[in-house]
Amino acid sequence: MLAELILAILIARLMALILDRFEIPAITAYIITGIVLGPSVFNLMSTG
Repeated sequence: MLAELILAILIARLMALILDRFEIPAITAYIITGIVLGPSVFNLMSTG
């Protein structure tokens, strides 16, 4: 579970760095990443 969380954080940070070049705030990148990596799409996070 920790590995999945770290992977999600790294993807969010990478997305923030990419969108920063277009002067888009980091919070927007985090929201987009949350939508894309939602539990219904990839089912990354285990429950329990």
